[in-house]
Amino acid sequence: MKYIITESTLDKIITRYLDDIFPKEEMNIINPYDFDDETGEEGEDENHIIFYIGNDYDADDSVFEWYGCDYFLITAPQRVLSNCPIVILNTPYSESLDALFGDDWHGPFATWFTKRYDLPVKIVMT
Repeated sequence: MKYIITESTLDKIITRYLDDIFPKEEMNIINPYDFDDETGEEGEDENHIIFYIGNDYDADDSVFEWYGCDYFLITAPQRVLSNCPIVILNTPYSESLDALFGDDWHGPFATWFTKRYDLPVKIVMT
């Protein structure tokens, strides 16, 4: 028996899967500290957000990271080519999504991420 899944149905399945593996109530965020060489100031980098599961941040708990355009130097390819903001999904989550959906999860992930966290996304990377 053969089943045909439309693109919109696949997007819904992927979105539901994302909600299941990244429960909203278990997700937390942190802005890492950054040192500004020009001003000598240290503070939270608002252009880099780390999303993690759990109560206390540990790099091993990192799920995905968001980078705004201002995170990159003006001459960086991400800004020159207007390929930002960027979300990088960490292993093993990216491998799981690749195994289940191939590359078809990138678009729905960007939409899901933008709706959930109210942050723009242009590129999803692994």
